[in-house]
Amino acid sequence: MTAKRIAILFFISFLCLCLTTCEKCGITEPDSGSPVTLSFDVYTHIQGYEKSFSRDAASGDNVVIKISDLDIAGVDEYRIAIRGSNFSELVVFDKTGEATFAAPEENTTFNIVLFNTIPGLDYSMMDRQDAHLYNEIRHYIVYRKDFDGYPKEWKHKFGQEKPWGDAFDQCNQALDRGWVKWGTLQRRPTPNDENGDFSYGYSDCKGCMGWHTGSNITLNACLLHDFKSFLAIGIAEIFENVTSVDNNGIDGSGGSYDIVTDGNGYLNEIGEYLLVYVFAKDSAPID
Repeated sequence: MTAKRIAILFFISFLCLCLTTCEKCGITEPDSGSPVTLSFDVYTHIQGYEKSFSRDAASGDNVVIKISDLDIAGVDEYRIAIRGSNFSELVVFDKTGEATFAAPEENTTFNIVLFNTIPGLDYSMMDRQDAHLYNEIRHYIVYRKDFDGYPKEWKHKFGQEKPWGDAFDQCNQALDRGWVKWGTLQRRPTPNDENGDFSYGYSDCKGCMGWHTGSNITLNACLLHDFKSFLAIGIAEIFENVTSVDNNGIDGSGGSYDIVTDGNGYLNEIGEYLLVYVFAKDSAPID
């Protein structure tokens, strides 16, 4: 037997020994992912359901969903969120026009959320401040608490509670789309035990018309006079506090959104879209 043949036989024997040893040690080649069917229900964050489709994949594989492939009119071309069934947990949120995630190990239904657009609306103003839900929750308990001796002798025919009641109602109406409730703000007027996620009431607001700190939001009853002003500033402070931004989404250049309508102080359409945007994309679970 030639030396060359002996070397070949030795190599084959060595290879067989290695394979046998690996098998005994439990070392095997990774199996390809098991086949799964992924179902998708597509919604826009304001208008609701648009369409459904399914896609076959292998568990563990990257699944890419492109906004341009969904053929939905009137939506932002960059922002997309994918949530679990019934909008539960956030799987992924992306601002590149597509979202990528790993296919699960079993058949699964997902909700795709796209974001409606209207003239004058620019979501990037919120993104620049990293808008997110305060305290990483979406269902808030808010309780009445005043500061600095306010509202002192201030009285109006509409009462101290009505501006706050209407302001919270406006925000709750925007968040309750009928097909999903993105979040809630449950108000607890006086008397209360001061337990909750943050308080609302009146203070000197450091000389401003309104103020928010995370743990509280207040209005300045000495600077505000008509009901429209109380309502407008109240909505602005709620909006800023729960979305963790300042001055209605002010950006670094000093521009800002007016989220309330000048004529009546109510939350306007741009404010509604921005508020719901933050709730819809946030990772806080929907119970």
